[in-house]
Amino acid sequence: MKKIVILVLICFGFLTNNFAQQDTIYFDANWHKTVKDSADFYRPMPLTKVGDLYLVKDYHINGNVQMEGYYSNLEKEELEGKAIWYYSSGKRSQVLHYKNAKRNGEALNFSKKGFLRAKGLYKDDNYWSGTFIDDCCFNGYIPKYKAGKKIGQLLFHADSDQIAVKYDFKNDSLVIANHFNTKGENIDSLKSINHQPKDGLLASYNLNNEDDVLSFSHYSHYKNGKDNGEEATYNKQGELLAIGISKNHEPISGTFYRYNSVQNYVNGKLEGPEIGYTNGLRQLTKGVNKDNAHWQGQFIEYYENRIYSYNKGVLEGKQTFYFSGDYKTIKAYHHILSNKKEGESAYYNKEGLELAKGLYKDGQPWDGTFFDTGTNIKSSYKKGLKHGLFIQYNRSGQIITKQEYEDDKLTGQVISSGYFTDKKCECIYKSGNPYSGIVCKKYTILHYKNGAIIKQENYESDYQTNTILFRNATTYNADGLVIATTNIKHGESYTLTFKDEAPYSGVYIGYNDETITYKKGEKHGPFSKLENDNRYLAINGNYKNGLWDGMITFKDDDLLLQPSDINSKNEYTCSYKKGKPIAGTAVKNKVITRYKNGLKQGLEQTLEYGKLSSDIIKTTAYDKGVPLTDTWHNLLNRQGTDFKGFYKNGKPFNGGFYSKSSVIWSSIYYKNGDITSQIQGYVDYPEVYNDSLTYKFGKPYQGQLITFDNDNIHKHIFNQGKLIKTIVTDDNDIYRVRNTIKYTATGYVITDKDSDLVMGQLTYLNDSKTKAKLVFSPELKEYNGSVTFHNNKITTIDVTFYDGGHQMDYALVNQQLVITAKSKNTMFKIYPTFSHIETFTYKDFLDIENLFVADGIVVMDAYIDNIKVASGVLKDRQMFDGIHIRTYNNTYNYYKMNKGERVDKKVNLSKEALLKILK
Repeated sequence: MKKIVILVLICFGFLTNNFAQQDTIYFDANWHKTVKDSADFYRPMPLTKVGDLYLVKDYHINGNVQMEGYYSNLEKEELEGKAIWYYSSGKRSQVLHYKNAKRNGEALNFSKKGFLRAKGLYKDDNYWSGTFIDDCCFNGYIPKYKAGKKIGQLLFHADSDQIAVKYDFKNDSLVIANHFNTKGENIDSLKSINHQPKDGLLASYNLNNEDDVLSFSHYSHYKNGKDNGEEATYNKQGELLAIGISKNHEPISGTFYRYNSVQNYVNGKLEGPEIGYTNGLRQLTKGVNKDNAHWQGQFIEYYENRIYSYNKGVLEGKQTFYFSGDYKTIKAYHHILSNKKEGESAYYNKEGLELAKGLYKDGQPWDGTFFDTGTNIKSSYKKGLKHGLFIQYNRSGQIITKQEYEDDKLTGQVISSGYFTDKKCECIYKSGNPYSGIVCKKYTILHYKNGAIIKQENYESDYQTNTILFRNATTYNADGLVIATTNIKHGESYTLTFKDEAPYSGVYIGYNDETITYKKGEKHGPFSKLENDNRYLAINGNYKNGLWDGMITFKDDDLLLQPSDINSKNEYTCSYKKGKPIAGTAVKNKVITRYKNGLKQGLEQTLEYGKLSSDIIKTTAYDKGVPLTDTWHNLLNRQGTDFKGFYKNGKPFNGGFYSKSSVIWSSIYYKNGDITSQIQGYVDYPEVYNDSLTYKFGKPYQGQLITFDNDNIHKHIFNQGKLIKTIVTDDNDIYRVRNTIKYTATGYVITDKDSDLVMGQLTYLNDSKTKAKLVFSPELKEYNGSVTFHNNKITTIDVTFYDGGHQMDYALVNQQLVITAKSKNTMFKIYPTFSHIETFTYKDFLDIENLFVADGIVVMDAYIDNIKVASGVLKDRQMFDGIHIRTYNNTYNYYKMNKGERVDKKVNLSKEALLKILK
């Protein structure tokens, strides 16, 4: 490119003191000072002074003038007046005029063959009118200006002064492009709106090194914003590559150049030959398409620089990947057969060095070495098993993990680094497991000794500084028990030791930088924490012998009480002794309580939300620890005033009292200490409520009482003081009835949903109702049998339960629950921990499976053909120890466990194969 502003003079003193001492200065192509043998330009010295200006005349190395003009300021290299630049041939390339060191006046630009390419006027160093070519930012198109505003741009035909393309910018969104041939005849035009072609000829061109048009590169016709009509593509020599007809952006018929391939279309579908090319349009592949899909031969995958092979419509044969679109340097290849990798594969670096070579079998690595470009892992296999080195590299080619396998198990020294760029962790593996050393996994570092983890360090990424920071560490003894932890808080390190897995001495750092000090196994010393049920509330103080002691501070920066509270402030304090509040104000579970002499005194306020700045929804007045009144500020009573209740001797006596759980809310009205009525509703169903329940002598008398238990809503219906029915529904659907319990003089009947299908009937066997028998209905498919109990203790069980093809028999033998599961020739005997219930109600019989069995240790024996073949232990309903047998689709699965660890597993075994293993 031409040099417009010449970077020649280093400083004024250098010019006056040194330039005068030499005849010529030589420059390289970038106008850096050099020696004659390496020069592209030179400048004779000294410079001639003409009035107040200095004449500068530079030459091409062949002796032709490169530039001539005048500097008004040598130090700042400021041009003044007319300046002319020349090609090495001697022809003019550019003429500019300067005034006060800025371009002002006429500017001319010429092609190497002397054709005028741009003629315009500068005003204060800015384009004003005409056309311009500026070396600093020329993009091929010659911009056109009028009164300082860009109104269009041009392209010229090569070796001609004929315009090839003329763009007219009609407004901010509309552009009209006119295309001309070498004779100046208008070929066609294109209207574009918001840079999107709408109607006419959209064309791109092959250009020479001066960005003049040589020939079409591609053209298509647009109508209503879409390709409609003839479309053609040419190579760099202007030879036709493809020509076809499109409709609404879709190829219809003929040939089209798409993604480096010439494809043939018939009736809108791929059909016939397809030829693939390199980026340089060198013919590379040939294939045949059929029914709009690749059928036979080789094809190019443009985005992956891949040549892939098809046979009768499916991938088959050699699939080759290249480093670039010139398809000269192979990156990798593999073979496909029956939709799986099969046979030889290889991977190379850019220098052509083979990095991996191996064989696939049935789609899996079988023998040799392999390289996964997704993970940058080089692996080694022998007869389908991991065998040899597995090495993972980072983007720079450095090793970040190194592992060695022997017969599919890790062995020897393993190098890992996780996400750490400055660490290489080394560990010795035995039998596939870490044994001695250090393992890095992502942001974690694990220390091993004799196969056990003795220390775990956790780190995290600081994205602002792009560094990895230490977060915490845990140290273990040989038995795997925690003996110490280290945490970082505000740049300081805190260590806590453990004894018998419990904190013993030091400082515990928890969530949100919570701290607790321990001494000899007890909480003792300073602490700071967030309340469990209110993460907005910060609590600070001291422990003494495991209990809060001394002044405890409760703080929330947004704390705001009612204006009437004269003690409003954003911090509360309360003195504690042996864990109990003595004097001051304490906050717990969103409740602010005042204390005096260890008793509640004054107003206790309940907040609506977690922050202490939220509204107060309830106030309870206390005197010497005894409640006097309850006031609910967001509720109104029947008289339209605050809902309020009065206590007597610490118990509700008169007025209304409100309570709310996650499912049910309730308003209870008292008179002279007795409940007179109750209104209840559902939190998730605000439009549904029950106000029909009345009381007599403090007990439900008429209407419906709602309770919530075990994720179910229970609606108890009373008539003249007697409980006659209970309806059980789901908590998430109060209209979906699960069971109905109908009470009789001798017991109750449990029915399915709200139907008459009886699930079970309980009959009391004595007047005190401490002895009863539950009989399951013979109409049930899942259960039959009975259960008796006396004094809340099950005395007999005779129940059969059907589950997944198994018959489950429950029986009580010498106070040991025995469950027998039978299926064809297989039987299991299970001896679970027996679960007794303190007080039996209808709720216990709604889920019969969980009535008898508790979590814990369970022994399970397996029988085949009535012969005991295996015995195992379950812990909390999971396989834990011993041998476990399971049946599956007429086959057997075998599991061997050792203290929670699975030692062996074999599945889909025949009976004969299983018995052979069990011998």
